[in-house]
Amino acid sequence: MKFSLLKSQLQTEKGNNVLLQEQFNSAIKHEQSMLEDTRNQIKLMKLDEAQDEILQLKSNISASLDEATPRSIQKEVVREVPPAKPKLLFVGTSNIQGIHVEKLTQAADIKKVIQYTLDDTSEFLSTFTDTPDMLVLHSLTNDLKTKQPTQCIDRLFDIVSEASSKWPLLKCVISFTTPRRDSITNFTNAQIINALLEQKFSDIDNIFFADHTNMLVNGKKIKIKF
Repeated sequence: MKFSLLKSQLQTEKGNNVLLQEQFNSAIKHEQSMLEDTRNQIKLMKLDEAQDEILQLKSNISASLDEATPRSIQKEVVREVPPAKPKLLFVGTSNIQGIHVEKLTQAADIKKVIQYTLDDTSEFLSTFTDTPDMLVLHSLTNDLKTKQPTQCIDRLFDIVSEASSKWPLLKCVISFTTPRRDSITNFTNAQIINALLEQKFSDIDNIFFADHTNMLVNGKKIKIKF
């Protein structure tokens, strides 16, 4: 009886040991599985980090190229496009009617405007919206017949001063009066005005003169007869 009971206890204990071993083996497999999963997750994390780093690097390079490319293209465009021609504004009395500006020079874009008096010229320039690089004035022909030489010079000086203030980089060419053959008074006043022009404007850096004292008619010097 005791032997049977002992045998039964041994079998039960043996069964328990087998169960414990199975549980232990199962626990080991579970831990190994978790360890393998952890390793795989670490690998994936490292792979994701590497991919993120590559994407960030690609993004940075792309941004750098985007920033540099427009400047490169702009430099190419600047080299290919010829520089803009300077703008020349030619204002004068009806004496300039027959001047074909397209034949004067190809080095500048010229706009010719007829204004009959100095006052007309002043009003026109005050409302002119473009920005010329050079202003050519042939504007004394009519005023010298109605004003004293000093009045003509003072009015012209005001016009040039206003234009220079409006366009600080402006260069101005003042045309001397042409030789007059209509009367001794106009001829004399024209000569006085030309002398006063040189006296008044010679020391101003942005002022230049167009001298017509050497004008010819039919290849001959103009003869003044009154």
